Amino acid sequence: MTQTPGGKRAANRTRNRILDASLRLFNEFGAPAVTTNRIADELDISPGNLHYHFRHKEDIVLELFQRFERSIGELMGAAEQDLRGVADLWLYVHFTFERVQEFRFLFRDQSELVAVYPSLRTRMQRQIERSIGVIRSFIGRLADQRVLLASDEEMDALALNMSIVSNYWFNLDGVRSAGRSAASPEHGHSAARGVFQVLSLVTPHLRGRTRKAFGELALRYVAEH
Repeated sequence: MTQTPGGKRAANRTRNRILDASLRLFNEFGAPAVTTNRIADELDISPGNLHYHFRHKEDIVLELFQRFERSIGELMGAAEQDLRGVADLWLYVHFTFERVQEFRFLFRDQSELVAVYPSLRTRMQRQIERSIGVIRSFIGRLADQRVLLASDEEMDALALNMSIVSNYWFNLDGVRSAGRSAASPEHGHSAARGVFQVLSLVTPHLRGRTRKAFGELALRYVAEH
């Protein structure tokens, strides 16, 4: 039976509600610990209704990765065109952290997810390699402008290390801050500290006044967040 326009809209709303609830639960408890029945209970719908939209949990995980892929892809596409100076790099890393934090279960549970869902592995690899390439290209432009001083090997390592910290910062910080009181001044500022850590990798390679200004900007950013 062909769905009416109203029926399609209702189905899309239910589908998006399932995805939104799944993202919240996956981020809080980890995707491996959350069943489709738990997602259905969260939404107060029947398991059959959920399975009408998504036959398996893998389908939900892949759809959420597609959301992340689309969001980070738009950011990387803009970066490939617009990154010119160190201030642009700051914004790019900030927005990257926002997206990683929004879909943090993908990174926290990455090893288990790619083992259970092999179709996810290639897509994750492609996204990670593109991310490293965007940063490496930008670092190279800074070197061409003589704002940054580093060998090709150092720039390769710098791009890789920046990607590692960006992708896995929330895992590390979550372990380090486990049990920390919500009243702690550091509680809730994980993303800002992560941005600072990524960009602190760049600072030693900058030259002259650019290095001083960039370091001051980093400290102001952490203080404001």
